[in-house]
Amino acid sequence: NAVLLILGIIALYNFISYMMPRYIGPGRRVIDRLPLLSFYRIYNAITFLSAFSAMVKAKMADTDALFMLQSNGSVWLQTQIAPITEHWSKGTSLAAAMKMANPDFPDKQVIGNIQVFEEIGKLEDGLENAVEFLIADTKKRAARLSRWSGTLGLLSVYGVVVFIYAAVLLSAISIM
Repeated sequence: NAVLLILGIIALYNFISYMMPRYIGPGRRVIDRLPLLSFYRIYNAITFLSAFSAMVKAKMADTDALFMLQSNGSVWLQTQIAPITEHWSKGTSLAAAMKMANPDFPDKQVIGNIQVFEEIGKLEDGLENAVEFLIADTKKRAARLSRWSGTLGLLSVYGVVVFIYAAVLLSAISIM
């Protein structure tokens, strides 16, 4: 039974690893909010913003940088970047394009920060600030998730111990 459980966990991990960059269907926004699976969205947001920031600093045209990131990204990332590129190429600001495309990618607060920096003419600084914010926020989320999983693990162990104790106690009572 333990072998089947381990094989099931490995199969689930492989399925999730395969599907996260590819699945764009219904329910994806819900999946992107689930505690453990949300790290995929955050990781891609950090990667996207870091790469975009580097390209902008290297004086690459903004739209060219977005097209390059879009063409080299996973299917899921392409679906996030394509609407941003579309709105931005029509003359909207980057933050406005992000809000119109998907207010949850990279993150509502990050988009707001980018908007502030964009309005004062410091987009590059805003992108760097966004990456730093997302990294700090991810560390906090990971620590919180770790505490919850530790607590859940401890409660599970206690539950098993209580179950075993109750089973032994009931067997002892039935023998009498």
